[in-house]
Amino acid sequence: MSFEEIKMKRLFQVVDTSTKKQFGSEFYHDKRSAKLARAKANVDHNSETRFVVSPGPDHHKFKG
Repeated sequence: MSFEEIKMKRLFQVVDTSTKKQFGSEFYHDKRSAKLARAKANVDHNSETRFVVSPGPDHHKFKG
């Protein structure tokens, strides 16, 4: 599997714990990118734990 194919996977997402819904409409191909987005969302909303990283819809399919 090439790097470009991996980048197209929706492996991680940021979830709002107060609504239990995905925050924004973005998916991430690596955990580091998702954690950076989570940290920014938490800072923007004056929270430390409101947003969390969770597996995306393609996570269970990926065997990389």
